[in-house]
Amino acid sequence: MPPKHLILKAMKRILIPVFLLFAAFGASAQNNTVPGKTDIEQQEYLKTEEVPNSLYILPVHPEFNSVQFLNDQYQYYWGKNLRNTERGQQAISDVTLDGLQGMNNAFGEVFGTPITLENAPEIFTLVRSIGRDAGGIAPKAAKNYYKRTRPFVFFNDHTSTPDEEEHMRNSGSYPSGHSCYGFAAALILAEINPEHQNEIIKRGYEIGESRKIVGAHYDSDIQAGRIMAAATVAALHANAAFQKQLAKAKEEFAKLKKAGKIKPSTVELK
Repeated sequence: MPPKHLILKAMKRILIPVFLLFAAFGASAQNNTVPGKTDIEQQEYLKTEEVPNSLYILPVHPEFNSVQFLNDQYQYYWGKNLRNTERGQQAISDVTLDGLQGMNNAFGEVFGTPITLENAPEIFTLVRSIGRDAGGIAPKAAKNYYKRTRPFVFFNDHTSTPDEEEHMRNSGSYPSGHSCYGFAAALILAEINPEHQNEIIKRGYEIGESRKIVGAHYDSDIQAGRIMAAATVAALHANAAFQKQLAKAKEEFAKLKKAGKIKPSTVELK
């Protein structure tokens, strides 16, 4: 039998590579999730080249010495005046659109039923998965090219979401990714539930306004985000994987409605 020290040395040669293999596997698994959010699998619909190009579609953002910038400046202070109100608190809540509760907090009430994994997994999967295309890729080209200074930086001010400031300080302001994602989700949810379309679309509009109120974006950033939302939703409707998931979401909604789980719309229009 070999000496004990030779056996231990041989075991180390075997066990260390095995340990490193498992460590690498664990790291790989973590890298496939969204840090700090959830490990829920997201679908990917559009290839990068299939997402509408914001740099090509959008005009140049208003320069600080232009007449259009006067409106941006006015809207910035309009939003700032609302920060210490109930609407200002809603704006802070609207920062989080991802995770297990983001879309439900934003749209659950106006949609008429909770948009959660437990209540509506197909609808949840649909609106959460478009975040990559609408909130991430669609605004990216213009954001990276123009690198527009955020309003709170330009005015040497602070936002009502201080935890966001370090990240936002060096990221482009134009167009607004939150506005793009929020309005895109609203358009899709309104298609699934047309009886609630008025309050759903209004809520999507308000998510953009919230970015003004917290001080993260100019009004022109937000309007550009809504344009990119419409463009992205059009591209998504031409994608087979999105169409398949949309069909599942509509079927699920029909079952929820038949079961009496959709609250009626309270909007009365003359």
